[in-house]
Amino acid sequence: MKITIKSAISKILYDNRLDPAEFRVIFKHQDGEYWDVPFNYLRFQGGFFQYSNLDTLYPLHRIVAIYSLDGGYLVRRKFNPDLVVIKPQTIEITPGIPIEQQYDSFTVARFGWLIIRHLESMLSDKNDEIDSILETLGEIDELGTDDSYLVRSGYFAGTIIRDKTIIRGASPLNFLEIRDHLYFQRVYLFDADDLFIIHEKIACRTTPTRRVEKMDSMSSFSFILNIAEKYSLLAANGKILTLVDQQSKMILPPKLASKIVGTLGGDSLLAEFEVSQKRWIYQRNKLALVADHDTIVSYIA
Repeated sequence: MKITIKSAISKILYDNRLDPAEFRVIFKHQDGEYWDVPFNYLRFQGGFFQYSNLDTLYPLHRIVAIYSLDGGYLVRRKFNPDLVVIKPQTIEITPGIPIEQQYDSFTVARFGWLIIRHLESMLSDKNDEIDSILETLGEIDELGTDDSYLVRSGYFAGTIIRDKTIIRGASPLNFLEIRDHLYFQRVYLFDADDLFIIHEKIACRTTPTRRVEKMDSMSSFSFILNIAEKYSLLAANGKILTLVDQQSKMILPPKLASKIVGTLGGDSLLAEFEVSQKRWIYQRNKLALVADHDTIVSYIA
C-alpha cells in the first residue's frame, strides 16, 4: 500500500517500535541535486522541514525517498541516483586546539564520527603535525613503547591512536548540555555509574570527572575477539550497551548493535534499556544513549 510522505514521517516519529536513527531521507536540494541525510538531522514544521542548522525551509514535497539502513523504503519517488550527494561529508577543524573549544558540546557529540574521520585523514597526510592533531581530541598519554596513545579526557576519552589509526572511545556528556538540542531522538536509559570502553586489547573505565583509567581487558567480554577488527564495546554493569564501528567511526544505535551482538551469540550480555524521549525524561543517575545519527553518550546526574 502506498504511504504518503507525512504518514511515513509520523510513523517514524511516533511508532515506538521504530528508531528514527535507523532512517535516512533523500530530498531535492537545488539545481537538480539531491541530498541524502540522516532522518534525525531534520526538523519538521507543518508542511516544511529544515536540515541540520540551516535556516532554509524546504516543502515536504521535496522529499523523494525515506529509507531504513537495512535498505527498505517507506517512500520512494522518481529521482536520479547519480545526482544524490551524501551529507554531511566534512567538518572544519583547527589542529592543536581542543575540539571542545572549537564547537559546543552538542556539535562535538553529533559529529563525533566525522571529527574522528577527519583527524584520522589528517594523520595520514601530515607527518609533521601529529602532536597537534592528537591534542585536538583531548589530553593525550603514551601507551607503552609502540607509538600508541590514549585520550584521557573530554568526550573522546578512551580513544586509542595507533599506527595513525584512531580507535574511537567515548566519555559521557552531561545530558543537560545537549537536551535543548534534541527533538524526537530515542533516548536509551540504563542504571549505571561507570562506563567501560573495551577495545581488542585495552579496556578503559570513565571516572566521574570524565577522565579514563586504563584497565586489563575484561574476560566477561572475551567474545570481543570475534568482532574486534571492526567493533569496540561500550559496556556497564557487565552488560553491552552498544558497539563502536571502527570503520565508520560511529557509535551504533543500541537496537542495531543488539542485532549484531545477537548474531554472535551474545544475547545474554545485552543491556535492557528503558527507552524514552527528552520530554518524558525525569529519571536521575542514568547513562543516557541518545540515538541521533552517531549515538551520543551522556549521563543524567
